[in-house]
Amino acid sequence: MQSAIINLDQFNISDSGQFILQRKIFSDIYPDFPDLQRFKLYVYLCKAYQWKFQRISRAKSEMQKDLNMSRGEVDKALDWLESNFFIKRTNSHKQQMYQAELLTVPDYDPFTQTYVSC
Repeated sequence: MQSAIINLDQFNISDSGQFILQRKIFSDIYPDFPDLQRFKLYVYLCKAYQWKFQRISRAKSEMQKDLNMSRGEVDKALDWLESNFFIKRTNSHKQQMYQAELLTVPDYDPFTQTYVSC
């Protein structure tokens, strides 16, 4: 059974929250992310980056719907991405769209198994 595809900005996301990406780019540099939700959300945020404004601006409800994730999964993934130096939230008002900067991808230290800010 083939799932429906909806067009969102510059990439297609299936109704089950999946989209195509060359995972080898990440696999060769990093070990696997702790879970699929964090990886999927990070790539989604990279693809949703607005070059004109130099930031990401998306409603969490939109992230949930697009990626077929719960609010808790979205919040947990965003917190992890920020605490591990992948993104930096630029607004703190909870009633606004989620806004963040994409940071320079952190280095991974295999000895401590942590991400280090660049």
